[in-house]
Amino acid sequence: MQNEVRTTLAAKVPLKKGEYVRSLLKDLGAIDMDLAPAVEEEYLLVPILDPQKLEKNTELRSLELVERGLRVSHRRPRSVKEALLRELQPDIVGQITKSFDIIGDVAIISTKGSMSRYRENVVNALHSVHPNIRLILAKVSPVSGVERVASYERWYGSGEPETLHREHGCVYSLDVTKVFFTPRLSTERKRVACLVEPDETVCDLFAGVGPFSVLIAKLQPSSRVKACDISPEAVAYLKRNIRLNGISGRVEIFQGDAAQVSHEFLRGLCDRVVMNLPERAELYLPAATEVLRSSGGTIHLYLFRRAPQTFEEKISHVTAGLESLGWRNVEVLYHKRVREIGPREFNEVADIKVI
Repeated sequence: MQNEVRTTLAAKVPLKKGEYVRSLLKDLGAIDMDLAPAVEEEYLLVPILDPQKLEKNTELRSLELVERGLRVSHRRPRSVKEALLRELQPDIVGQITKSFDIIGDVAIISTKGSMSRYRENVVNALHSVHPNIRLILAKVSPVSGVERVASYERWYGSGEPETLHREHGCVYSLDVTKVFFTPRLSTERKRVACLVEPDETVCDLFAGVGPFSVLIAKLQPSSRVKACDISPEAVAYLKRNIRLNGISGRVEIFQGDAAQVSHEFLRGLCDRVVMNLPERAELYLPAATEVLRSSGGTIHLYLFRRAPQTFEEKISHVTAGLESLGWRNVEVLYHKRVREIGPREFNEVADIKVI
């Protein structure tokens, strides 16, 4: 019923302050998202889900609360968080909304903690916001092994987990159960690709299905990309993605361990190295040194760091390692925390210039 009305407590807010107060209430998870706000004379009526939450904010404690009949909202939620807030408490929603990724038409859910208890809620919320999702997979083991793959349980859908993922004008074919891929590095991939200068030779030491390599070759057509990966599955998809994106001839592929490939095929050829293997990238600094020209170059190094260790402490080991490999000048050009991967554990990037 489109005109269904439900009686509720509502915050009565002057219109001129309406959007500001509504944003505060939303951040607290205090708004009843099943009901639509309404205007009454010079006031905005905001449906309240839990009046006790207002006590957490000094600006909201003095709000006038009135009982009103407000229309039930039938619009599609704008986010998975909003959809979940219609059914679950905000603290639970906060855990869930940090634990899923969408890759093409496949959604990946992390099942950390008690996530499986909310399986039906998650499936319904994802579909209400992303109706084109074909498959929902729950990660039941962490990423592991040299090929960096996890194990999954099917929560929804049918068919193979192979999908097409679009990002920055590129398309990637992949099977999420056979190769590693995260959409959470999308911004990083664009940042690094935009730093590549004309006619540079770039080594992507841990290329996977090619999200760095393909984008670099696409955005900088005069560049030459050397893409390496140890996984036969990843290399097969990388070859396919080169064809899909029309960049044949710009990316040269090497299958094998990065250290061996660097020593045998890439010595002294490159101006820039991408090292996106955070759990073990430091072990391959000798390989990065080997592929760079004798005059030096830039290393994009992705790392994991666990507090209380600071970035300065972490990077000092890296710079000392590079100096021991013969570089007389090591400079950190850029540092950023890319994402939080666990309690006090971070994925970070450092752009390092060596001469």
